[in-house]
Amino acid sequence: MTKEQTQEWFDARYSNEKNEKEINIVGKENLLDFSKPDLEGPLKIKGFTNLESINLKYLKLTSLEISDCSQLRKITDLSKLPKLKCLSVRNCPSLIELDCSNSNLTSLDCPEYITVKSPPNLVTTEEKEKFILIVGRTGSGKSALCNVLTDTNKFMEGGYAVSETLNVQKEYFDWKGTKYCVVDTVGIENTRLNMKELLHIMADGINLIPEGINQVLFVTDGSFSESEIRTYNLSRDSIFESGILDYVTIVRTKFTNFKNKSECDKDKRAMLERSVTIAEMINSCNDVIHVDNLPTNIIDDDSDYEERVNINRNARRRSRNILLNHLEKVCKDKYNKIKIDDLRDKLLAYIG
Repeated sequence: MTKEQTQEWFDARYSNEKNEKEINIVGKENLLDFSKPDLEGPLKIKGFTNLESINLKYLKLTSLEISDCSQLRKITDLSKLPKLKCLSVRNCPSLIELDCSNSNLTSLDCPEYITVKSPPNLVTTEEKEKFILIVGRTGSGKSALCNVLTDTNKFMEGGYAVSETLNVQKEYFDWKGTKYCVVDTVGIENTRLNMKELLHIMADGINLIPEGINQVLFVTDGSFSESEIRTYNLSRDSIFESGILDYVTIVRTKFTNFKNKSECDKDKRAMLERSVTIAEMINSCNDVIHVDNLPTNIIDDDSDYEERVNINRNARRRSRNILLNHLEKVCKDKYNKIKIDDLRDKLLAYIG
């Protein structure tokens, strides 16, 4: 079987639409065993959301890439893959241990939170992603901010009072050689969800980042509603231990003069003067960043349609540079003091 046929064979037999819980492939133990697959070369296993274990034996694989398997807990003994030299594991938050001790691996790329038993010649490349958690009110421009950061259109933007984001979404992107991961949570004041449902989904978003959070972007259009203030206090008091505010940046969206520093400073002073509570929020955080992520998904027949879209794209590019330059400065360490174990109990207690 050729290297190209190996991936084709796998894709034909295993589909992430089949909700596979186990991938079990046993190859030829001897040359006369014609009933077993003879896989060789590289193999990718990606996007199996219900997959719990991977068992590969007697195959001629040279590299193995496993990614986006949220329930994966076990990869069996790699010693039965004698030609395997390179292994990459990405975005598999349930996998906390990996035994490579009897393998022939020379290169391993995996997150810091996985405990690895290594062979003597292994070179480990720990992923150094920066994890960004997005929190904000419905209609504040939260999903638009995610699209601007990732330079994609993968997050559903909406110009309505009803939130377009009903579940947690996670996307990766690279900037200046650094890999970032943006986790978007459901919007505060989502009219389709009650408070309990909303906070449960927010908890799920936090659970997607076992590696730790580098920065929380608290998105607001400057209105600072009662619900926004309540959720901010929830994040500070009930979800995280002390010290989280050092990792929070307030992102002020829909600010036309975001490119003018004096206007940004003036707006910040105005927010500080609105109330003692808002002033306390702003002063306790890392910083306030002003952006204006104008829409590019405009549906219009006007003659100046293309011109307006290009202007908005340029504004989004400027906003992106401002945000990423800020993240480059502040994302030095991960915040690992998330109370995952009792998070749901605390959320329920908070909302009564």
